[in-house]
Amino acid sequence: MPYPQLLSGQEITPELLAALIPLEARKLADEPRTTATLAPDSTLFVPVAAQAAYQVTGYIIYSQNLAASATSGINLGWSAPAGASFQWTSGGTSGTTATTTQDVTVQNLAATRGLPSNLGTRMSGIPVGTLVTSVTAGVFALRWAQVATSATATIVHADSWLRLRRVS
Repeated sequence: MPYPQLLSGQEITPELLAALIPLEARKLADEPRTTATLAPDSTLFVPVAAQAAYQVTGYIIYSQNLAASATSGINLGWSAPAGASFQWTSGGTSGTTATTTQDVTVQNLAATRGLPSNLGTRMSGIPVGTLVTSVTAGVFALRWAQVATSATATIVHADSWLRLRRVS
């Protein structure tokens, strides 16, 4: 059953309508980084409610002008309110080569996932998962960094996005 449950004769309030709208964030400009220290993305974050469950989907466009290796590409991770859990997969290419092998390993909130570069070619990570919050509301955010610190920036590109749909 979708969230929230709509009943016949129920009064439609602004709060009820707002609960039906997915939470979304879209990147309007490229963001380069030259560090392997994970940090929140400047725009790919959304506020989440306490004691709620969300289906999470995203489309992360990234590049780094280096050949695919164990030390190039992007690391993806997440931050969420205290007590939250997040089971997810990166949905991007896996390993140290820029092949079409897809990563389907399930990660938890504390885990990061590295995706390779391909000589400046735009690549994508398509994270999906389920976020469940505890008694604390807060912000759910993409965190990312280079796989290894390099003067050649890793870039998360404009038109990347993050969407959460509340399911309970």
